[in-house]
Formats: sequence, structure tokens, C-alpha cells
Amino acid sequence: MAQKIIKGPVDDNSLNSTNHNFTELYNGKRKANERINNIVDEMSDEAFNKVVNSAKLDWDTMVEKYSDLPSDAEKGVTVGVKEDGKVYRYDGSKWVDIYEINLNPISEVDDRLSSQLAQTDNRINRNPMLPITIPTYDGSNQTTHPDVLYFENGWNGSNYWMVHTPYPYSDEKIENPSIARSTDGVHWTDPVGLKNPIDEPTEQDLLDKAHFSDGVLVMVGETMECWYRYVNRKTDEELFFRRKSTDGVNWSDREIVYNRSNTGVNRMLSPTIIHEDGKYRMWYVGTGLQVFYTESIDGKSNWTKEVEVPIDFIAGEESFRAWHIDVVKEDGLYHLVATTHVPTGDNRKRRLFWAISHDGLSFENGKIILKTSEKGFDNGSVYRCSLVVVDDGYLLYYGSRNTQGMWKVGLVGGETVDTMKGILPYNRFGNFLLDRLIVDYLELIQGDIDELTVSGKLIAPQLITTGIQPTDDYGVKFYGRNVFGPTLDDEAVEPYIKMNSSDNKKKPGAGFKLNEEDSHMIDVVRNSGARGGHLNVGAIILNGDGLYREGALRFNSNTKKHEGFDGTKWNALY
Repeated sequence: MAQKIIKGPVDDNSLNSTNHNFTELYNGKRKANERINNIVDEMSDEAFNKVVNSAKLDWDTMVEKYSDLPSDAEKGVTVGVKEDGKVYRYDGSKWVDIYEINLNPISEVDDRLSSQLAQTDNRINRNPMLPITIPTYDGSNQTTHPDVLYFENGWNGSNYWMVHTPYPYSDEKIENPSIARSTDGVHWTDPVGLKNPIDEPTEQDLLDKAHFSDGVLVMVGETMECWYRYVNRKTDEELFFRRKSTDGVNWSDREIVYNRSNTGVNRMLSPTIIHEDGKYRMWYVGTGLQVFYTESIDGKSNWTKEVEVPIDFIAGEESFRAWHIDVVKEDGLYHLVATTHVPTGDNRKRRLFWAISHDGLSFENGKIILKTSEKGFDNGSVYRCSLVVVDDGYLLYYGSRNTQGMWKVGLVGGETVDTMKGILPYNRFGNFLLDRLIVDYLELIQGDIDELTVSGKLIAPQLITTGIQPTDDYGVKFYGRNVFGPTLDDEAVEPYIKMNSSDNKKKPGAGFKLNEEDSHMIDVVRNSGARGGHLNVGAIILNGDGLYREGALRFNSNTKKHEGFDGTKWNALY
């Protein structure tokens, strides 16, 4: 408001104008003071913030040496350096040491905690929750001893090739070398046109209890070679065979490349071969569980005298002897991965370990990289593994067995060998592949599960055989049986299987029933379901130690005689 002009004589109007002017003058002074105070406050806050920011300490993780300090840190970041014991602060353009303290106790605690956290992290989710599906010629999809080669640009249309040996419930008659191929390393099929296995024992071999095992793939130029072991217990033969292929489908006749028959020296377990510098380099496990090395120019003659290959473990790591091994080369470094031998016979204590070498003649820095799981498809034992060097890290395929005796292949991967973790069976189209999944295993990540729906069908918690494979980039199809083996529900049907007679009246007859005392035993029952049914067969072949139960029969393969158990001991029948 404008200033009022005061004129004499003094009257009410003059007094009002005087009061107005004093009011305006006071208000103006007050507003000026407020502006001055605001300016001072703003200047004080800015100055204070500058002081605070200049002294601000944002603590970050300690580093080993000065050169490890980041060049792009934010102003105020403060880091301790273990090497010189100094504390550095970044002032916006450079690192300035602000004081020196004894960082040793802090460093030791930091190292201990970091180590414990790393070990804890490494133990979490190491084993895959589910196996990958490898189709087998016998239809069981149980297999083991994988050996895998990776081709960055592919070989005959596939980037991954594998030899494996089907081993349903440890049946060595089926343990024959089989070939599989894959584009993504997860979804595996037989090569088109190939009928697996590529070799199998004769009838005489089976009578002699001979079998194949321990297959391995070797590339020589553009030719793939499949090497595999043959053992005949009756004739004391131990051979290593080789077959060759240029397409993965058509394989040459087998030839003997290594012979250990009737030598009385080291047996040869799980050989692994690399072809480099014009020669075959072979490592294998001998009778005393030592690793041996030998080499040959043509891979079938003039093998050099075997030399033992020592393996040293890192400090603090328990030492193990190797059981089944694989050796691969990456640039100038040799990787050895192996399953451990367990002297106690408890296969659940088996481990997979890894060691490195610069010449392949001695390995060092051995350490455990995977253990048998407590609950999963591999809770019975981990077995022979195959390390694969890929574009962005490593893959490890390994054989495994669960406590029910089923053999499957697991897959882990990672940027480094000692930090690999489980890979779920998704293929390159994003489809999830299932095979012989025990539904209870899903409790590991999803809690209790009461039911599982597969292709619209409700499957109760039990062993199922369902697979999903891609039909194109967007679709899938189901294959395999919905249920592994027939099951009987006591509430729905009689608890035994009975057959009808062949006459027109179809009278119920004898059948089979699960033994009430031992779920591993089957009773032959009468038509009423009671014990005491009769069995009429052409022949019975007794195999194994037999059940230690009164009245049991067995065949002793050492004495070549049948024996009966009287409740106390076994007695020869003739």
C-alpha cells in the first residue's frame, strides 16, 4: 500500500495516516529481515552440506591392493586396502588415504565370512532337481557313463554328441554303447538312421557273463571314434574296442585297440582319450585305483609303458582315489574330473572332484565339485562324469543312481568348473522335458504336492514316465508311458493278479501277489488268493546271492553248484 501524506492540524485522519505509515514501515522491515534470514539459512545449509559432503564416508567392501580400487566410484566412497592397511576415500577425482589402521583382524573376519558365504552359496542348488532325458534302445531311459563332445559349428548337423551305456537297474546285459545327439545339450535323440546300440554281446558272451561298458568319444580330424571296454569273466579277457564313423550313423567294424587279457597286471577302468599332436593320449584307472597314462601313434599298437599320474588336492580338502575319470584339454590346460572311490562301500558318499594340469602327467589343486544328493534322482550315488568346454563356460554331464536303483544322467553348468549348478531340462525352444519323474522330488522347491496333471490326466504321486519333446519352434508332443509298470489299488481291485482259465467258463485261477512281509518278494497264489500256488515253467535261472530265508535256493557261481538255505547256512544240493 502507498505512503499517506500527513497535513496539519492533527486530527483523526492525520492520526490514522501516521499509524498506517508506522505499520507499513514495520512490515517492510519484517519482510526484509525474513528475506535476509532466508538468505542466511540457505547459505548456511549450502555451506553445511558442502562441509558434510566433503567429509562424507560411504563404506564399501575391502579390496586386496590399491590397484583394485575402482576408477568410477562415487564421491565419498571409502574403502580399506588390505595390502597396505590404509583407508582411502574418493574425493570425486582421485583416491586419498585418510588414515592408517590395522586391518588384519577385519581382513581375517572378512575373508572367513566371504569363504563361508561362498561355500554356503556353492552348496545351494548344486545338484539339479531333475535329470535330463537320454532315450535308450531298451525303452527304460535308464543310462549312465556319458561322454560328450561339443562342436561350436556343429558336426553332421548337431552341436553335441554323446556315447552312453543303458543300465536299467544295473543290468549289465543292456550296458551296450549307444550314440545320441543334441542341438542344445539338453534335448537328446538318436541320430536319424541309427539303430542303437552300435555293438552288443553275443549269446556266448552272455553265457560267459561278458559285457560292455565305459564308452568314450574321440575326434581325429573329421572322423568320430567310439572306444569302449569289453570284459569276459569266464575267459579273463579285458579288451578295448574302437569303431569309427564320419556321420554318426554308419560305424566301421570293431577293432581291438588295447588288450589286457590274461596279463595278471592292472585292469583298465574308465579309459579316457585325447588325440593331439599326432598321437593318442590315454588315461585310465588301474586295479589299485591309481590313474595311469600311456600313448600311441596309431591308437592300437606300440603303446608306451604306463606311468602313474599323481593327483594332489588343495590344502584342507580331503584326498580321494579316483574311480571313473574324464580328461579334457582347454587351450594349454588339462582338466581331470572323476568320481571318487568309497572304501566303505556306501555309494551315497561318492563325490565328483576336479583337478588341473599343464602336461597331463600330474594333476594338482584337486577339490570336490559335486556330492551325492540327499533327496533327488541322484541320492544313491554320483558316477562317471564328462566335462564339456562350451562358449561361455562349462557343462558337466554325470551318471547317477537313486536309492531305488534307477540310473539317470544329471547336468550342471557354470562359468567356472568349481561353481557349476544344476540345469533344469529345458530345451532350446523353452519346453520343459520330463522323464520318469518321482513327483515327491518337486517338494524340493514347491512344497507338498498332492497331484500332478500331465496332458490333461491326473497322475497320483507315484513313479511316472512322461516326456515332452519339441515338434517345432512353438509346439510340443508327449511320449512314453503315463505310468511305469502296472499298479494295483487295494480299494479298487483285489490285491493280487489272477488269470481266468482258458475254457468257456473262464473260471478264476492262480496268480501273483505281493508278499505281505517283504515288498521285494512275489508270492504265487491259489485261485483264492491264498499262498501255495504252483509254478510250471521250462526252466528257472537262479542269479545272485539269494534271500537268506529258510527254504531259499540259489546258484553259487564260485562252486558251480545249487544250494539251499536251512535257516542257518547254505548247503550244496549235489
